[in-house]
Amino acid sequence: MNHEELIYQRIGEFTVSFQWIENKLREIGWFILDPVRLNWPPADLRNLTNEKLIDQVHGLFVQALPKCQLPQELESDFKELFESSAKLLHQLRRDRNRILHSAFIELRAGGEVQGILRSNPKLNRPGF
Repeated sequence: MNHEELIYQRIGEFTVSFQWIENKLREIGWFILDPVRLNWPPADLRNLTNEKLIDQVHGLFVQALPKCQLPQELESDFKELFESSAKLLHQLRRDRNRILHSAFIELRAGGEVQGILRSNPKLNRPGF
């Protein structure tokens, strides 16, 4: 496999991994909403953007945590960890969007790819 094929393969692997993480996050939300699966398959959380999914599951987690009746210190730790995870997931989402919404331009010379340039197709022009 040549260099550019490996780059495209890694982009695909990143995309599939991201989708797996997104699905696990949705499953956490579904478990909080319906732990005994009375209404399966769930309709909630299916049509949310990834940004809204992260925020909504984070909110559900924070609301459900007191019901666990954990010691206050442990509850605070869980809240802090989930908050940190939500921030990391938002950064991962931004990274995914930047990669997947980019144009990749192959720079060729002598019939071979000498490099690949990632270009952000968004126009950032003031006043527009």
